[in-house]
Amino acid sequence: MIPIDKIQMGQRLKEARKNQKISRETLADLVAITEQYLGEIERGKRIPSLEVYVNLINALQISSDVCLKNNDCGSLRYIQNESLEILQMLQGLSPSQVHVVLSIVQDLIDYMQKESQK
Repeated sequence: MIPIDKIQMGQRLKEARKNQKISRETLADLVAITEQYLGEIERGKRIPSLEVYVNLINALQISSDVCLKNNDCGSLRYIQNESLEILQMLQGLSPSQVHVVLSIVQDLIDYMQKESQK
């Protein structure tokens, strides 16, 4: 059995809620739980039931593995949190402009990977 880090899980749920600018009260209403119970989950004081957990991740539109992993998933969380903003920036560009942006991003990634290997 894999242990659940309830503090990290709560922090990740809270982070997702705040990133989406949803109040604790609103999320609690959406999931049909009390605001106090949601606060205890976010602070790592309680582990939600499976039903509540599924309702939370569905309401926040996040992947369950992001909340349950015990290792640091900072990169994955960052990608998920920023992906909508990136897509919005690309939306107004032509296909050729998007291609240029993707080429630049790939060059930056290659450069950063080479630098981190030094």
